[in-house]
Amino acid sequence: MSKPPKIQIEGKEYFGWYYEDQTKIKHRVLGAYARIWISKLGKYSETMFFDCHAGCGAYIDRETNEVTYGSSFLVEDIAHQINSKRMSKHFICACETDRSHHDNFKKINTDIGKKTISLKNDDFQNVLDDPRVKKYYSGHPTLFFVDPFGFTMKMSSIAKMMISRKNEVIINFMFDFINRFLTVTDPNTLDDFFGSHDWVNATNMALLEREKYLVDLYKRNLQKATNAKYVYAYRLCYSDKNQTYYYLIHATHNIQGITYMKDSFASVNNGRVEYLGKHQNSISLFDLDDFKSADFTARALKPFASQRHSFDYIWGKVADSVPYTSKDLSIALTALEAEGKVRIVRMSSKRGQYREHDLIFFGDNL
Repeated sequence: MSKPPKIQIEGKEYFGWYYEDQTKIKHRVLGAYARIWISKLGKYSETMFFDCHAGCGAYIDRETNEVTYGSSFLVEDIAHQINSKRMSKHFICACETDRSHHDNFKKINTDIGKKTISLKNDDFQNVLDDPRVKKYYSGHPTLFFVDPFGFTMKMSSIAKMMISRKNEVIINFMFDFINRFLTVTDPNTLDDFFGSHDWVNATNMALLEREKYLVDLYKRNLQKATNAKYVYAYRLCYSDKNQTYYYLIHATHNIQGITYMKDSFASVNNGRVEYLGKHQNSISLFDLDDFKSADFTARALKPFASQRHSFDYIWGKVADSVPYTSKDLSIALTALEAEGKVRIVRMSSKRGQYREHDLIFFGDNL
């Protein structure tokens, strides 16, 4: 995949890339989730953000020429805001193999005075094996962000990241690029990337079938390689057409991880867990609560007929299989209660959204 053109930033010794709408959304989601992640896990331990592909470090808005700094700088600012109030420690490791991008990032780091970013001009897969780095991400909660140009990374490397149950990984799965070059890429590279040779089954599939197959294959192999309990793929379309650009695939061992990540994505995407590009601001039938509730029930709640479970138990069973948030589950249960199909006993909540230990008694007919 070709890298974007370098745009010199006025008055600075460094350059940036044009800021695509999808990248803006990606950064907003990452920022929203990092704020929650650092706030919660940083209470009890030092934390680290591991940026596997640091890039050049800066982005320029095409219309306003406003400069925005990259993922590592974004997370560093958030960590400083949170930890300055409680004296907690957070570290950032940023890797970049391209020498010109590495040097550009270094100039930005010096210019804006960031203190906690350790920059390495090396492949992140090599840095993962550095004993000093490995000791840190093995012993402290670490959020890995894997945002490559293309797919020159190994599933076995992703598996190393999840060595601790407090670690999480967000991967940019570049579907459009993968799809275009699937049949001309070295099979060994694809084997390493997908974690198996099963990708070959997609070569003769139609586009939509191929997309679903490859995303599901990657999720399945990622879950197997990392033992992550929850893996979810967030779709992002091009800004000017109804076509998938890439997916952000999130793997976590913790139910709170997928819950807060879904909340973070929905908070910047009109309540949706996908970015629809040119249709982003359009409201359709599928966005209405009545439709969501009926669809949620049809997709995931019917197997609970005649059973009794806590809200957390139900959410934990369905969280990574539905395109909805825990708030949407609460709305669906409220609709079922109004229809007399469930009875709910509040144990954790008093009003509003159902939570945690609230008991849900399902009727026979869902």
